[in-house]
Amino acid sequence: MRVLVLLALLLVPLTSAFAQSSPTDSGDSGPPSCPVADGVPTPTTPPPIPPRVDRSAGVVALTFDAGADRGYAEDILDTLSDAHIPATFGMTGTWASAYPDLVQRMAAEGHMVINHTFDHRSFTGLSDHLGGLSAARRQQELLDADSVIAPLIGHTTCPWYRLPYGDGDRRVDEDVAAIGYTQQVGWTIDTLGWRGAPVQDIVSRSLRLAAPNAVYVMHVGIESRDGPALPIVIEGLESMGYGFATVAALDQ
Repeated sequence: MRVLVLLALLLVPLTSAFAQSSPTDSGDSGPPSCPVADGVPTPTTPPPIPPRVDRSAGVVALTFDAGADRGYAEDILDTLSDAHIPATFGMTGTWASAYPDLVQRMAAEGHMVINHTFDHRSFTGLSDHLGGLSAARRQQELLDADSVIAPLIGHTTCPWYRLPYGDGDRRVDEDVAAIGYTQQVGWTIDTLGWRGAPVQDIVSRSLRLAAPNAVYVMHVGIESRDGPALPIVIEGLESMGYGFATVAALDQ
């Protein structure tokens, strides 16, 4: 998928793995509850990959956006399985509808799945120039995606989400927090695979910018070379002493 990440990075804090949003102070007792999707089974098998694998230099989080095509998703999952590494996948509802087998595999193998909205419309209109979305439409984008994803993974994606293009502001935070989505997942390192960067450039950038608690954003789509670069990136990070964590386990 083509995203204007350079613009988006201006909107995503580079000092943390994710931005925590909350409703405006109104004297309410605690944040709203996450919605409960219908038809969500209770998981019966514990995930085989732990959410955090520590190493001497600290941990980083590998995140993958899925919204275009099947791409390298299976190769990425094979690589992560072979290395016994947890990752985080942000997917749209349309992608989950098209590839339910991959969504189920992600969850079954212990990876974290987060909400990337239903059809990747910019909430503010900054990147897609389509005028942005109302508060109700923003909320519905997350609810519609969750109604597809939750039955596949066995639980709601709430409160975790990633904004399309990273386009957000305080009003967006407040709108989605009103339905329980309070954990916005940003990134600190963009591999630029979505832009067509060759494998070696992806590897060099990923290792050069590595830091404790870094959050990488990659893409599973066929036009991105993140999938082919991943085994080398993992090998390089491990040689530097880094472990891996889902975004939920990053600051534990």
